[in-house]
Amino acid sequence: MESLQILSSIFLLANKYFWLKRKPSGWIHGIIGMIILTVCLYIQMVFKNESNLWIMIVSNLTAIPVMMYGYLIAVTKNGSRFENLLNRWNLTFKIIVIVLTFFVCILILIEAITTSLLIIQFILTSMASIGTLLLAFNKRFTNMSGWILFLLTHILSAYTMFEVHASVLAWCQVISCFFALVGVYQEAKNKNLEVQLPDNCSL
Repeated sequence: MESLQILSSIFLLANKYFWLKRKPSGWIHGIIGMIILTVCLYIQMVFKNESNLWIMIVSNLTAIPVMMYGYLIAVTKNGSRFENLLNRWNLTFKIIVIVLTFFVCILILIEAITTSLLIIQFILTSMASIGTLLLAFNKRFTNMSGWILFLLTHILSAYTMFEVHASVLAWCQVISCFFALVGVYQEAKNKNLEVQLPDNCSL
């Protein structure tokens, strides 16, 4: 079980790293990491009877199509055969991923209100889901907002994991904090550069 958690953490760290590099492969790493984490949670729920994990499983599964959309946007921006597909169906894809993300947030809120789900689990999962959605759009404003949400998510996650003595996973969250901080810095730097350019120039 621990090996699966570590493996998923490695893929999700690679996901953040390649996001910073603006590489489409970052989304592939994220999808693989989410699948491994979902399998890990399912095994834990079945064999350890932790029934409250189902909400995390649903959240991870709905993040996968959002990441697929992010991959589609990324490869199209780099020039690919998917450009015609995206131009034709972009609005449809966008509506689907937005609805999925907010469906998960509402579902987690209902779970937090009606059961013993901790409020911090609601906050963490909602911020991670919305952060992924914003980064998938791959616009300067949404990227900045997405990285800020991920920074807050990883700080809270690291704190909670240190509290339960999950040191390996906690340190993975600390490293993810660094990636998110660099992401915020990069977007802020790009924004400042855009402001300083003359009106007849563009990035």
